[in-house]
Amino acid sequence: MDNPTMDDRPLTIAKFTEKMHAFVRSKGWYEADTKRPQTPRNLAISLSLETAEILEHFQWRDEVKDKAELAGELADVTL
Repeated sequence: MDNPTMDDRPLTIAKFTEKMHAFVRSKGWYEADTKRPQTPRNLAISLSLETAEILEHFQWRDEVKDKAELAGELADVTL
């Protein structure tokens, strides 16, 4: 490729952060009257809940049954 587009380039932390902020803005979660304010408390609770969903994939077994579903949960934690 002589002239790669942004989608062809690796996703940097800065670009990932920009996309995450765009997603949150699109949901209206940064608005003062949102039902899902992005406060440290709410973010900490959400992170804890999402990581618990990762642990469910390993509960009572050593092997993951559904790797695609686990990948989705890992993406949620990353976001």
